[in-house]
Amino acid sequence: MVAYWRSLSSREQGLLLMLGVVAAATAFYFLLVRPVQAWQSEAETRLTLAKSDYALVATAAAAPRGSSGAKNPSQPLRPLIISSAARSNVTLNSINSINDQRVRVTISETEADAVFAWLAQLKNQQGVRAITADVARLESDATTVQATLTLEGQG
Repeated sequence: MVAYWRSLSSREQGLLLMLGVVAAATAFYFLLVRPVQAWQSEAETRLTLAKSDYALVATAAAAPRGSSGAKNPSQPLRPLIISSAARSNVTLNSINSINDQRVRVTISETEADAVFAWLAQLKNQQGVRAITADVARLESDATTVQATLTLEGQG
């Protein structure tokens, strides 16, 4: 190998060294930097969800004994909707509070199964029901929907 290297001109040696540096930098980026960035992004997402869950728990803990958090009319519905949608992979475009126990939610390009499972979970676990729903299938994908919902907590 040394004999082959010495047989190359200095220009060829320089080009091969440059190629080695580029290959090493590319390998470093794709094998180390990108995975670390992906892990960091995922950790930030989990932190955001944990903070919203903590806010819900803190609100529920502050509620008087004997009342469930979902049926407490003084508990805002908005944080509950945001955190449960994130856990259920439902993409919220907007959420507007109508009052403490009623919100209007706009959902964009989300799997229909995820939306309906989320609504069932809200009703069964939190006592939140949809009082109006406008759901439309996307033309490009029959399993994906957009929706505008009015959700109401029990109070």
